[in-house]
Parts: sequence; C-alpha cells; structure tokens
Amino acid sequence: MNKTKIEWVINQDGKSQGYTWNPVTGCRHECEYCYAKKISMRFRGDFKPRFHKNRLRRPMEVKKPSAIFVCSMADLFGDWVPTEWIHAVLETVEKCPQHTFLFLTKNPDRYPFITFPDNCWLGATVTGKGDPSRIGIMRKIGGFVSCEPLLGDVSRFTFDGLSWIIIGSLNSSNKPLPVSRGGTRREWVTELIKEAHGIIPIFIKDSLYELYSGAASGLSETAELPRYRELPYLQGGLDLI
Repeated sequence: MNKTKIEWVINQDGKSQGYTWNPVTGCRHECEYCYAKKISMRFRGDFKPRFHKNRLRRPMEVKKPSAIFVCSMADLFGDWVPTEWIHAVLETVEKCPQHTFLFLTKNPDRYPFITFPDNCWLGATVTGKGDPSRIGIMRKIGGFVSCEPLLGDVSRFTFDGLSWIIIGSLNSSNKPLPVSRGGTRREWVTELIKEAHGIIPIFIKDSLYELYSGAASGLSETAELPRYRELPYLQGGLDLI
C-alpha cells in the first residue's frame, strides 16, 4: 500500500490522498503510453503478471476510512488473470467495509460474472473511438469510465447511466503532450463535457488544465477549460475546487 498522488483518489475526509494497492502487478495489453510498464521495466526488467499474496492483508492495516485504487500497476480483469487471484483480492475488500475500493480495467466483460462487495466502484478505461462496447457494459452496471488518455472524440457515444467520467491527457514524463506531438485535443474534452455536464459527474485531471490554461496556451481566460473536480464516491459527492 502506498499513498498516491492520483488526484481522483481521495479519502472520505475529502482532503487527504488515498492509496494504491497492488496485490497483482503486470499486464499484457501492450499500450504504448503505459506508465506502469515503464516503471516495471526500469525496476524489474519485465511486466509479467504476478500475484503477490504477501500484499493481500495491507488494506486491513489501515483503520481510517480511505479510498484505495486497486492494481494501479496491472489490469486485474485482463483475460490472462486467473479467477482465483480476483477472488483473493475481493475477499480482502469484503473484510474492509470502511474503505472504498476503485477498480479500472480495459476488459470490463468480466465484471458481470463477478460478485463485488458494496464498497467497490467499477470503472473501465475508454481512450477513443474503438471503445464503445466498454461504455455499453459500464452503462448497464452503473459504473464509471476513465478517458485517460483521451485519444479521440468520444462525444458521440451514449454515456447516460454512467456514475462518473474522468478525463485526462496523453502524457510523457509526467507532462501533458501538446497536440503537435499527438496529445489530447481541447475540442475532444469540451465536446465530451457538453454531453455529460449536468447528467454525469466529471473529474478533469490537472494535466489538461496545465495543457489548456490561458497562460500556457495563449487562450483567453474564457476559453480555458471549466473546472470540474467531482468525486461522487465520497459521501455527499464532493466537488473539489
């Protein structure tokens, strides 16, 4: 368990950062932009899926109600992950009702076949035009989507029924890439906001505010991205300013 700097992982006090918990690491998606693979290759020399049984009890050691992002260094629901690993993780989740556990996957097809405790928020990564089926699954189960990195215009998709949308940029070395280098276009973000605002809570990551602030891009103040920092999994659905 590690304290995280991920902006949308916030404890129930609405102020302190939550945790990442990686009882499983490694992935086979081969995404070019994957920060987790870069870290793993640097320290391990590979990104093979691994089960870390010794990490299973870590959330039990945290007594304060916390937000915990599960498997930031893996896709727990990838086709290659044994069901036994998933069940072992969820056994710990069930024993920690004081915490909120956040999951993300690029393979939400497995969600409907798994029984989750009530303290779970289920999400899927949606990056562009090739991911409408993921949105369809998440709408059916009332889950959320993370459009990070946003790599195309997804505003024509149907989002009603989702519980939350996170939007982030394409980054390199912890910095948002400009459009000239294949980065996230402002209109992709604004069109998505138009479709979702007032219907679905939105969280825009700092990387996009950095990329499209008036000072950084020469935009007028009125042309800057609106500030949406909603955290619906918190009691009262906190909106960070």
